[in-house]
Amino acid sequence: KSYLIETIEDWAVFAGAANNEDHFFEGEYVKLMSDLTLTTTSYSLERFRGTFLGEGHTLTFPNWSFGGQTRGLFHIADYTSAIYDLNTAGSIKFTFNGDAHGGPIAGIARGVIQNCTNRATITSTVGKMVAGIAGKLEHNTCFVLNCTNYADVSGSYQVGGITGRVPYISDADKTGPTITGCKNYGNITAHVNGEARV
Repeated sequence: KSYLIETIEDWAVFAGAANNEDHFFEGEYVKLMSDLTLTTTSYSLERFRGTFLGEGHTLTFPNWSFGGQTRGLFHIADYTSAIYDLNTAGSIKFTFNGDAHGGPIAGIARGVIQNCTNRATITSTVGKMVAGIAGKLEHNTCFVLNCTNYADVSGSYQVGGITGRVPYISDADKTGPTITGCKNYGNITAHVNGEARV
């Protein structure tokens, strides 16, 4: 099944299905048909398991602020998720003290993110694992391919242009997420121990 998003009203229905009806779009396609400005964090999705086609359009977040853990446009982009050709802009502040897991596209990513760019400034004064694409990458199902961050990113530590943390699945096989062909042009600032990542 396919869904077309052209207006802010369309987006509200999309986000509402995920957040209020536990409809995570697994096996379904969502296509963005125009640039949109998402004025509130209520337009973010708790979890996404489908395929999102950005079609080169831009989602703008004007002064978003998250106080909870694991936050982004998609709080969790889950194992079967795939996000393609999406641009993000604006600014996002993460105020969670600890493992913030914050990024403009995903808080935690476990699927595919490809050909995406970020121009949204990312700020976290007390949290860690914040970045220009996804705060944290998990599992060998996660591939971040040909993505670019142009915005400044700052946090306490584990701060990155693409991601703040790429953990191994296990110490035994040392396999985990894959990052290929990605670039960062933003200033990356870690306030604690100067620890910056990818």
